[in-house]
Amino acid sequence: TPGMVMAVFTLPSYPLVFKLIRDRFAWPKAMSRQQVEEKYALVFNLDRVGRLLDAQPYRHLRFPRERFAPALLEELLQQCAQSVRVDGDEVEVALCYVQRRFRPLNLYLREQGAEAV
Repeated sequence: TPGMVMAVFTLPSYPLVFKLIRDRFAWPKAMSRQQVEEKYALVFNLDRVGRLLDAQPYRHLRFPRERFAPALLEELLQQCAQSVRVDGDEVEVALCYVQRRFRPLNLYLREQGAEAV
């Protein structure tokens, strides 16, 4: 399910997900990119219990371009242009939040029988 504020991707060989702030947010989100960064910083610094699954902010990550499916790279360049750029054979991500990969609760519950839920 695409997020209104973040674009999220994973690379198969990493047990991590990479979350990038979108350049524009879907309605009804009415905040700026700066406000999103500030809210993440607030949670990182003050109230981490039960939130963000140990997400960590990283700046200027570089990945080999060949690791990205063309459709994913195109989406990131269109939706997250303030954070993503292609530099030759590399993709540079200016800011992203990295966290361990997990099965989202809503998907897990959908896959389970009523008794398990």
